[in-house]
Amino acid sequence: MALAGAGNPVCGSTSSVGSSLVYIGNHAYAYSGSIAQAGASTEKTMLEFNSPSNVYIEGAFDAAYSTLNEANNLTMMIYFNEQKVYQVEQESAEVTGYYPKRLIIPPDTAVKITTQTTADTNPGMLVKFVGRVYA
Repeated sequence: MALAGAGNPVCGSTSSVGSSLVYIGNHAYAYSGSIAQAGASTEKTMLEFNSPSNVYIEGAFDAAYSTLNEANNLTMMIYFNEQKVYQVEQESAEVTGYYPKRLIIPPDTAVKITTQTTADTNPGMLVKFVGRVYA
């Protein structure tokens, strides 16, 4: 299924890292790859994409350190059309497993996921989204 505004048509490569959304059949994903943070209390954009106007997407977001630093707290913010719709903070000592944040992305929505840490050590962060596309 090739969708308007899609980050990847069906016949393109399905293996990618970057800030855009990739479609495979009726599924979508985005993996930021490891990105160094901007410093203490500074938001860093990890994923940024637009959902197509003819579908909605149900899925889960997750953020993690690519290099764990016990002194840092992790905050992830999710924005829809520049409005913050979700924010979560975890102390690094509490990060022990996979805790996805499930959301429905409405049609024609600008999505931005940012992260920030509490220390100046600039650890690497990873953000991923995996979901199902509904027409």
